[in-house]
Amino acid sequence: ATATTFTRSAGSFVTDGFVTGQVVIAAGFATAGNNGRFRVTNVAAGTLTVTALDGQTMAIEAAGGNEIIISERATIKAGTTRKSYSIERIFDDQTGNKYHRYDGVEFSGLKISVTPDKIASVSLSTVGQGSSLGSAILSGATYQTAQTTTPMVAFNATIQEGGGAIASVTEISLTIENGHETRYVVGSTETLRPSIGRSKVSGQITVYFDDSTMLQKFIDETESSLSFELFDPVGNSYAFTIGKLKYTGGQPDVKGEGPITLSMPFQALYNSADATAIKVEVKPVVTP
Repeated sequence: ATATTFTRSAGSFVTDGFVTGQVVIAAGFATAGNNGRFRVTNVAAGTLTVTALDGQTMAIEAAGGNEIIISERATIKAGTTRKSYSIERIFDDQTGNKYHRYDGVEFSGLKISVTPDKIASVSLSTVGQGSSLGSAILSGATYQTAQTTTPMVAFNATIQEGGGAIASVTEISLTIENGHETRYVVGSTETLRPSIGRSKVSGQITVYFDDSTMLQKFIDETESSLSFELFDPVGNSYAFTIGKLKYTGGQPDVKGEGPITLSMPFQALYNSADATAIKVEVKPVVTP
């Protein structure tokens, strides 16, 4: 709209999480000066006011359909805003009602598993209200092509425990639960909106039992912290941080004459410094 703002015709910069002081990257504009890194100086629903950081000079330009504006780093925390979705599956080799729809779907849990010999995996659990079948795609929906990005693995991950690097971890598992409970009623095939509880973050790390340092933290009920970052081959990453936790167990597993491992389940605690029990930093690599 002007030489210092990006304007959108739909959606909201506020809802999408842009904040004052954030560094963003713009790409895809025909005018070279409208691409690159910018610092956000003001955020409104339809307008993002910025200052150029790479010495570029912005110019008024109409959108052509290929532009993107993405945060250089976004931080996600446990929140209280509830969102529900419609999910559609298609069995494309069938005829008739091949579209399977589920509405009122809320994501009730997330599990992450990281081991040295496998691709890092994430699974999501859901609670829905109802389901139906259809013979055509849901109005307004589109099906995206399968992604070709390379998944993240543990080989190049970084891990810190208690604020320091740790090199003996053999496995990390992390679970986030929103405490959804289905509410069935007499006389209806659909449920009421599910009830929710407190956000609960827990998990387990397994380490080689080289000494009693980790086990002592469980015995003494010492508060600790855990952070790990996963990378893909081009440098995109997710960084998971639990600023405060307590270990709820410590069991050295002896299985024959091989290395002894120590399983350490933990419970995350609310960390006032982060205003959450867990935060996830999304760090994309974007080339303007």
